Amino acid sequence: MRGTRETALALIHPGSPLRLDAYRALATLPDGLPSDQVDGLLADADPGLRVVGLEAAGDRIARERVIVLLRDDSVPAVRLAAGRALLART
Repeated sequence: MRGTRETALALIHPGSPLRLDAYRALATLPDGLPSDQVDGLLADADPGLRVVGLEAAGDRIARERVIVLLRDDSVPAVRLAAGRALLART
């Protein structure tokens, strides 16, 4: 759909109430999210963005990094997303 990427990019800035949804929308587009952007999401202080990063990463993230998030992240939603990411690999 024309303009989707541009609209989502305008909504990913900190403070945007639609930030998570905008990242999810970008991840579903044909080009998806670049690896450096996924890495940034996985390292973000916002647990919702870490979840989106795990959802968007697919096989582009090292299994060991997923395991670290599963084992060490303090937020249950992130650990759940990491578990789902591991299960999706099998």
